[in-house]
Amino acid sequence: MENKETWQRFCKGVHNKMGYFEPPIRATGGGPSESQLKYAKDLAVKNNLTIPAGTLKTSMALSLWIEDIVGKKNN
Repeated sequence: MENKETWQRFCKGVHNKMGYFEPPIRATGGGPSESQLKYAKDLAVKNNLTIPAGTLKTSMALSLWIEDIVGKKNN
């Protein structure tokens, strides 16, 4: 158990020095993160689209919507 605590302290120190931060807190129920929402909204504005309401309920649904829009832009 002590090795694990030492390892965790070591990793935390390295991450702090390298500028890594804890991942953003996600909304309860698997909802999209703030950064994912911002990206999707910016994408919608640039492409004159509306994000379907149901898509905003889960991170996975919003990811699929984003991938679909980005894929269409690249084709």
